[in-house]
Amino acid sequence: MLHILVVDDEESIRYEVMNCIREILGEEIRLSEAENGIEAVGTVCSEPVDLVLADVKMPLCTGVEMLEKLKDLQYKGLVVMISGFDDYDLVRQAMRMGAVDYLLKPLVLEEFAQVLKSCVKKINMQSIVHGFEPSILENMEKQFFMQQKSITRLLSGSERETVLFREYSLCEEQLFWLVILDALQNNLNREADKQLLFVQLKEALSHMDGMENWVAIQGEYKGFWAMVFFSKKQCGFPGDQIITYFNINRIKYGISPKPAPAGDLPAQYGRCIRALDQFFYDMPGTGMGISDLGEKFPYEKTMERLADTFCEYDLKGFSGLLKRLFLQAGSDAAPVSEFKQQLMNLIYSIMGKSNSFIQTVSDYKFTEYDIILTIRNVTSASQLHKDMIRIMDLYLTKIVEKLSGHDDYTIQKAKKYIEENFNQDLSLQSTAGYLGFHPNYFSTLFKSKTGSTFSQYLQNLRIEKACELIHSTNLNLYEIGERVGYSDNANFCRAFKKVKGVSPSKFKNSSNLND
Repeated sequence: MLHILVVDDEESIRYEVMNCIREILGEEIRLSEAENGIEAVGTVCSEPVDLVLADVKMPLCTGVEMLEKLKDLQYKGLVVMISGFDDYDLVRQAMRMGAVDYLLKPLVLEEFAQVLKSCVKKINMQSIVHGFEPSILENMEKQFFMQQKSITRLLSGSERETVLFREYSLCEEQLFWLVILDALQNNLNREADKQLLFVQLKEALSHMDGMENWVAIQGEYKGFWAMVFFSKKQCGFPGDQIITYFNINRIKYGISPKPAPAGDLPAQYGRCIRALDQFFYDMPGTGMGISDLGEKFPYEKTMERLADTFCEYDLKGFSGLLKRLFLQAGSDAAPVSEFKQQLMNLIYSIMGKSNSFIQTVSDYKFTEYDIILTIRNVTSASQLHKDMIRIMDLYLTKIVEKLSGHDDYTIQKAKKYIEENFNQDLSLQSTAGYLGFHPNYFSTLFKSKTGSTFSQYLQNLRIEKACELIHSTNLNLYEIGERVGYSDNANFCRAFKKVKGVSPSKFKNSSNLND
């Protein structure tokens, strides 16, 4: 029986998560709960646990710290993190440490079901693999590496009358069926997952009628899973059975429209990739009227708002708007290639607004954090949305880190500017513009360095200057208010009382008495 452990310091959230699990998987599961990471590790040590669903932010032991302890204990199960959006930096750490996925609060049942069922499939497949004899597993591992080499050579166009052809006594006229699966987008760098998929598909094919007449070669190619089928007999390709299996297991596929010779397989690969577009819009909530952007494709105003929001260093706002965009595109069935082009145009638009962004994008070119390659290659809207947030979050972090070296100098410069202009019509926007920063970034920086908001700091400075004038001059109070930047006497009185606790007149009277 599948054993799932739910870890959260709030009992109400644990109750909600466990109810969702029962609704998705039924009652044929065992559920346990823990209040914190330490208790969760104790449960894993005392009994087998297949899947851990854990809050990333908990007292005593965070989700990341729990993962570190589980890693030290060589825990073989799966871990999914649950977090609020503001905790994404912790989520990123957790993913690097081996968490297989994450969910954002508040939980969306459809998205939860998608992640949960994916984990259950992986757990079930691991159970099948563990049931094989060691000698069988060793043989499968050898087959995996041999077939991986053949797949690479076939699809790159370098395989002709070489090892594959000689091994199976194939002639130049041999025809092949090609199938491309979008089954690795979440785990491109995990060799164990590739071997697990290899075993899973091999096991599934062995139970299909007529497959004894066919040979299947499979492996990873350019981030996708490729399967090449051929038979030396004149018999029909069991495509319907294969497609049925993919549909039941929610595996996205593209199948070549007809068999082709080896030399045509690279071109067939491109056709299969394009066929995956039919599965692109898979985000939970698509078609349910959740998004209402107020415009249709190509969403030019929304793209402009997204660019501005990112340049304001507002990742939370960017993420929310981006999700609405993806849901709207799915509801509109926007052409996938054109929608992706709009997303790439969004990146170019941000580049046009931020020199720091240009440099950061360049730093990650041709890596797993290459935003343009990610947009171009990922064939799942749900995964692309997550990847874009993950990458843009990293970019924003790097941009802020580069700017942080100038932070202290910037704040000193800001204070000097405020000191010199406090009696003018001074604002956050005008000060940020003088310093060359976006107002949102400058506001956050100023608060973090001074402990006060810009308006609080300016107000306190003005009132201190007013107190000095009360002590040192015989000016009327309204004149003092004007000299420190308050053209309206009522506003001056309110600000003074807020800072000093008394009105300007009472302060002046008490000052005169003391004198």
